Order: sequence, then C-alpha cells, then structure tokens
Amino acid sequence: MNIFNYIIGTSTDFRIQLIRWNNKCREYINTFYGGDIHRIFGTRFGDCVAKVEALAFSGVNSSSYRGVTDNSGILQAAAIVSIEQIEIEAELKQGIIIESLTNAPWNVIEQPGQDIIYKHKGAATSLIEGIIGESQSRGFGGIVKVLTIERAKEFYQNIGFRETDYSRELIVTEYTANTVLSEIKQRRQLQPLD
Repeated sequence: MNIFNYIIGTSTDFRIQLIRWNNKCREYINTFYGGDIHRIFGTRFGDCVAKVEALAFSGVNSSSYRGVTDNSGILQAAAIVSIEQIEIEAELKQGIIIESLTNAPWNVIEQPGQDIIYKHKGAATSLIEGIIGESQSRGFGGIVKVLTIERAKEFYQNIGFRETDYSRELIVTEYTANTVLSEIKQRRQLQPLD
C-alpha cells in the first residue's frame, strides 16, 4: 500500500486539482466511452464521475474537505465531511460524517491505456484512516459514519465499518476504531507499493 499525506481543508491547489479531476473524467468519457456519458451509469467509474463533480463544484465550506496526496503532491482521494451528533445505540455522540468520498478518476477507471503513471492503490483507504484518526484526535473516539450507495458498501465493510439500522449508513464506533486502524496499518505493511 502506498503512503499518503492527510489534508484537512482546501487550498487553492486542492481546488485546482479537483477541477483537473473533473476534466480528466470528461477526457476518459471521450476516450474510453466514445463521449457517451450514459455508458458509465451504474459503474464504479460513473459513481466516481458524479462524486468528482459534487466535490469540484460544491459550495460547502473549505474546512469540510479532506484529502490525501501522494509524495508528489498529487491529490489521490478526496471527501466532504461534517462534524455532527451521531446516534449510536440510542445515544447521541459527536463524530465525523463522510458525506461524499472518492478516489481520483485514474484510481477508479479500469481501461487499457489509462494514466497508470498517476495510479496509486490504497488512497481511499488511507483517507478513511486519516478521518478516523482525526476523529480520535478531536476527542470523538474515532466515531465515523458514512452515507453510502449499495455498490460501495462492501468497500467500507472490508475496512471495518458496520451497518446501522438505516440502510445507507455504515459506522466505525469508539469501540472498533483502534481495531480498524490496526488492520489498515497491518495491510499497509503486508502489501507492496505499486
């Protein structure tokens, strides 16, 4: 697994890189899908395109953004989060909610001839690791909730998120946060860099 730098909030460069992601999505649609956006619907890449557009053009406060960059400073995954009260077993606790999270488009698309030079595995996992760590450092015990679509549930569950009583929600609690972080660290040590 690669090593990434965790970023809280946006800078001008962060915003510019999100716009570049949006442009790269359009380029991939033209190159790999003949310019037909309908061909990406229902795919991981289609989900990525929708999230990139939301991230790039969102009007949320810049402090709501999180991201990870590689050693070259290239943004590899990004998210919009909020700090709110989260219901856990009929009790309200402070935590971080991931509202939207995606990898850079080159980390998602699987087409021959793509920009593999930029591809870095583990970016989204590293971003989640950073968000859980931030939750702990803010005194929230590592509590993180994600609002997700059905296709993405398995990704979050493989990391250690658990289902709640609500169909789109998955959560890491203060009781599971350290285990999740340990497992991510262990995976990083076992997997070679790409």
